[in-house]
Amino acid sequence: IYAGTQPISLPAGWSIFSTYIEPYENNIDSVFSEIVGNTVLVKNQIGLVYYPQYSITLLDTLALGQGYQVKMSSGDTLSVTGIICQPQNSPILLTEGWNTIGYLRQSSANILQMFSSIESNTEIVKDDSGNIYWPQFNFNNIGNMLPGKGYQVKMISADTLVYPAN
Repeated sequence: IYAGTQPISLPAGWSIFSTYIEPYENNIDSVFSEIVGNTVLVKNQIGLVYYPQYSITLLDTLALGQGYQVKMSSGDTLSVTGIICQPQNSPILLTEGWNTIGYLRQSSANILQMFSSIESNTEIVKDDSGNIYWPQFNFNNIGNMLPGKGYQVKMISADTLVYPAN
């Protein structure tokens, strides 16, 4: 078991982030405490929100393997400290339809490799810049998946994504 800190760059406006760290203090107020002044809104794929300006905390914790949409008033760096996950031991259950997922590896890797085992059930993957991976048409302008980023995935049918080891 290894401990570490992951710096996650959050630009001004909307983006999607994730972490490969299981925070020591996995309370959303603690995780965002150093950048709360620039954080407008954080939400998960089912709509639970953290809205610090209005003391609304329906999203209590960060879940390993999940991606989160975040709106920042200005760019900042979120530092998440805790246990570094072993991606090969952290399967991500994907439901039919849309999912917002995290990237659990410490280094970037080509999305074609990462999704190869579930390609037949994957309809489309999008990043927060509008780039897509569309397996049915052999189209990929995402390229590499990146640590700290989150992705929206539309599944044809449910499946399980397992990233290879770091």
